Amino acid sequence: MKNLFGGYPGARYIGTEELSGVTDIVNSRSPYRFYGLDLLKRTEELEALCSKRFMRGYALAVSSGTAALHTALYSAGVRSGDEVILPGYAWSADLMAILALSAVPVIAPIDKTLGLDADALVDCITKKTKAIITVHMRGVPCDIIQIINIAKKHGVKVIEDGAQCIGGLISGEPVGGVGDISVLSFQFNKLITSGEGGVVLTNDAEIYERARAFHDLGMLRMAGNADPEGLEGIKSLGLNYRLSELQSAFLIPQIDKIDMVLAGLRGNFRLAVESLRPIMDEFGLSIRDMIRDTSPNHAFLGLTAESKGSFDAACMKMKDLGLPIQKAGRIDGHHFRTWAAFMDREGWEYRLHKPEQSEEFLNRMMFLEIKSRIE
Repeated sequence: MKNLFGGYPGARYIGTEELSGVTDIVNSRSPYRFYGLDLLKRTEELEALCSKRFMRGYALAVSSGTAALHTALYSAGVRSGDEVILPGYAWSADLMAILALSAVPVIAPIDKTLGLDADALVDCITKKTKAIITVHMRGVPCDIIQIINIAKKHGVKVIEDGAQCIGGLISGEPVGGVGDISVLSFQFNKLITSGEGGVVLTNDAEIYERARAFHDLGMLRMAGNADPEGLEGIKSLGLNYRLSELQSAFLIPQIDKIDMVLAGLRGNFRLAVESLRPIMDEFGLSIRDMIRDTSPNHAFLGLTAESKGSFDAACMKMKDLGLPIQKAGRIDGHHFRTWAAFMDREGWEYRLHKPEQSEEFLNRMMFLEIKSRIE
């Protein structure tokens, strides 16, 4: 049974295809995306593949998922003093990208999916709200369609963070293809990986142009062209968030392996549920609830207990069996309590809504990471 569990899904499929791609870049002696001795333009190829796979008009490859979040927020128009809503369970990158723009985090309660509670969203929105970050946590889509409908009524942009849910579906659409701006991560423990890396996705040409400038020091450079000159050469504020040709060449075969990784996860998820059924029945554990018309990527098995007592007893049993459970309520970089403690120490402004609701869900759920293949 233990062989069914373990993270790093994309990493388990790294092989000769990735090596061949990287070797091509080494032989070209051109690892930089905009120019080189024999530029192969693998980053542009990767962006085209992402655009097709995630059904978006524009894709911009960047150096990390955090870079993608920072770029997305800036491109959405978030500036100093604006408010950005995020769920109380996410990753610290979502928080840090907000603070990096001197915006104010508004931490909203979560629901049974561990995503942002759409029913509580209206109470979090003010005249200062500029954007909402929705996060598909632990492989399960949140209630993003309802969130988008609410956001539209208030003229607020929705940024979809699909880093932990690549391969998930929302009403038949891929995670990454739903928000005004979507971001994905290719960090090592994601569905596909190049160690680090990310992508910004949108159908809005103006947002894309702002993102393209922001990720390249405020310039609008094109691969193979000369750098812009003149007083208008810098279009906006920008940082260096470019992805290298080496990482792009590594990721291209990973994109092609997405369906294979997902198939492996689905199979092992089913076997894991069958293996754990006696424990689930003994302690009254149920598989995490999902929003209607959504599908997970099966990278995580989330189990919810009926009470704190049954949760604690089940955790003890699983630990005795050597199962690698993770408690959702663990106070770490995913938990709003950790964020609040940091911001209190550093003097950052923030607002926190209904923390007791978030903790009610977090303190009764555990996860096991599903292995994408048995080796």
